[in-house]
Amino acid sequence: MIYIDFDKNILDKYHKIIRCWFLRKFAGGKTHKNGYHCGNDKCEICSKSIHKVNNIPEAAVDFFKNNIDTLIIGNPSQLIKLYKEYVKLGIDDSGDIICDFFVKTGYTNWFQDEFAKDFLSDLNINTCIYCNRNYTLDILYSHTRAELDHWFPKDKFPILALSLHNFIPSCHSCNHIKGNGDKTLKRILKNENLSKEEIQQWWENVLESMIHPHDKNENENFTFTYEYDKSLNSLSVKLNINPLSKKVSTTLEFNKILEIYNAHANFELKDLYDLRKKYSDTFLNIIENNFDGIMKKEEAYRIIFGIETNEKDYHKRPFSKFKFDIIEELKKGN
Repeated sequence: MIYIDFDKNILDKYHKIIRCWFLRKFAGGKTHKNGYHCGNDKCEICSKSIHKVNNIPEAAVDFFKNNIDTLIIGNPSQLIKLYKEYVKLGIDDSGDIICDFFVKTGYTNWFQDEFAKDFLSDLNINTCIYCNRNYTLDILYSHTRAELDHWFPKDKFPILALSLHNFIPSCHSCNHIKGNGDKTLKRILKNENLSKEEIQQWWENVLESMIHPHDKNENENFTFTYEYDKSLNSLSVKLNINPLSKKVSTTLEFNKILEIYNAHANFELKDLYDLRKKYSDTFLNIIENNFDGIMKKEEAYRIIFGIETNEKDYHKRPFSKFKFDIIEELKKGN
């Protein structure tokens, strides 16, 4: 998994868009002459006709309006705290009114249709945050290969469906693997009989068990390594993880990182291993010594291996962290 940090200008842009949408839905106003208007006549939200939502309990509307900025741009810890505060209100949502508003009306029918592609383009993240093996680049104007995964699942935390730090650019495969997390959680906890209440409780405390992509402190606290049999017919990917970093282990297991990379071992890993054995230290040492000043190490790795070596740039090319970790180990002569 790759650490991501949204650019402030991007956050400000979509904070404004989502904020205006919420407040116009709560206050109503088919035109800017009544209901809510941000004061900017060029606002693409406030200049449009938007119907007021009438079926949300008043207590819920007041809560969302009073906490609107945290709801939209709060960090992961703030979001889960806000959700727990909302639950304490005890608002009856037996008809799934609030879920429909946030998930169906807000995210699926509005943001996903009108702004998801622009949001992904503005983020300019080229590969899946979870696996870093698939590109997530645009193909056509109306479609994108990237998907926005909700790190806090929409079915469990519907009011976070439009929270920006809950949007994680991912490939279809990883988004499908994660799903709402129930099956994976049962596998990790080795308990197929977990109740819905137990699963929900685990998710409400998930930041104690897993690392969020916006959590810089522990995000890259592991390295890829490898092992092989004596015949060299079988190479497999391994992970070096700090034994004390249980959150890292759970996160990698949850996203099936080891299984994903072992599926590529006979391709990506074998090529690197063969390079080390065929060329001994010579080739790698030339790269390490910057081609006698011809180019920088980062440029050499990009041209020869097709990867980025700086952590902040891992997202730009597939397999960057994986290949960089393996190459660094190969250079040690292992």
